[in-house]
Amino acid sequence: MQLILVNPCHVRLRADDDVVVVPPTIGAVQLLAGSLALCVACAVRQYATVAQFRLDLLEVDVSWNEHAQDDMHDLAIMLRVPPSVTPSRYAALLRIARQCPVSARLRNGVASTPQIMVIHEERHVVQA
Repeated sequence: MQLILVNPCHVRLRADDDVVVVPPTIGAVQLLAGSLALCVACAVRQYATVAQFRLDLLEVDVSWNEHAQDDMHDLAIMLRVPPSVTPSRYAALLRIARQCPVSARLRNGVASTPQIMVIHEERHVVQA
């Protein structure tokens, strides 16, 4: 899988194998979008396996309002599927994409605050 920075407000995940390659210049907001793309791709690929249809190449684009580069407003997710995927599968693909954990968290808000800590030589140094 390759995460591609199309522009500052648009990332694309090319899900053609099981190794994730992330460009070194990607920022935190783009990485969050990439996490969403990866979550959607994994969920859709798993669905294809269970439903027993081929999904040779899948691309997941995540874009957002270019005027809010530091915040992700008006998220758009686009699935690019190969011609072998029939239109009868589209509704299920959309449902699966909406149900992936990252998509659900972004849609519903994060209900909990993660515990964050710094560890040095296996001892907790700072905890927030």
